[in-house]
Amino acid sequence: MKCILRGLLAAAVLAVPATAAAQKKPSDIPLEDFFKRAQYSQMVLSPNGTKLAALTPLKGRDNLVVVDLEKRTSTVITNFEKLDAAGIFWVNNTRLCLRVVNGQEVTGEPNYRGLYCIDANGEALENFTEVGGVGGQRGVEPVSPVYDESGDYIMAMRQRSRYSSDLYRFNTHTGRYQILTSDSPGDVVAWVLDRNLVPRIAISTPEREFGQRGKGVPVTTTVWHRAGADARWEKLWQFRSPWTDDDVYYPVAFDFDNE
Repeated sequence: MKCILRGLLAAAVLAVPATAAAQKKPSDIPLEDFFKRAQYSQMVLSPNGTKLAALTPLKGRDNLVVVDLEKRTSTVITNFEKLDAAGIFWVNNTRLCLRVVNGQEVTGEPNYRGLYCIDANGEALENFTEVGGVGGQRGVEPVSPVYDESGDYIMAMRQRSRYSSDLYRFNTHTGRYQILTSDSPGDVVAWVLDRNLVPRIAISTPEREFGQRGKGVPVTTTVWHRAGADARWEKLWQFRSPWTDDDVYYPVAFDFDNE
């Protein structure tokens, strides 16, 4: 009996797409269906897994929708008409932030326009477009949540130099922030936090070579490490990339023992 049921189920599964294909012709599909925005994209779960944030098209733009997975309801919580939501990340279980861009339909290349933060119920929308950096840099870069309900998030910004990034504890309600890397080794392009949210790894590129990054021109990369928040920065290794005879290593994360 089990073999018969499995056989019938397999036959039914195979029959469905064959029947559907016979009923639908390519000419039945509108051309615009191939170019329209996805109904849901960039889906991100809240830390506790009860909500799902995603982008959804509204008024010709990508807006932010939050799906309550327990209640099985969805709510569009932004109403952008001239900009697009992008780059969603959860701050905690009740608040999230998103990049705002001007999406170009032809090239698909977005032009960055700022950072917004909003509660999952659509309230307390804050625009932090003017916060972030000097020299036209891309504003506030998310690095790590702080794993509490304070509304704070660890962000990277170029407040002190257009060539060197610093880490800040940033409040997504007020826009206030506190620097965490005042003793930076300088010319930093990336950071790695340990499990206690202490900046312990810095990756730097000299200012004179900053503009060559990503252009295929060799640049000098230095990886720095410190033993703790009050320790001195020490050089771990240095290399020239992308053309080098040496092995190239980039630290990714700390293990649970923070070593």
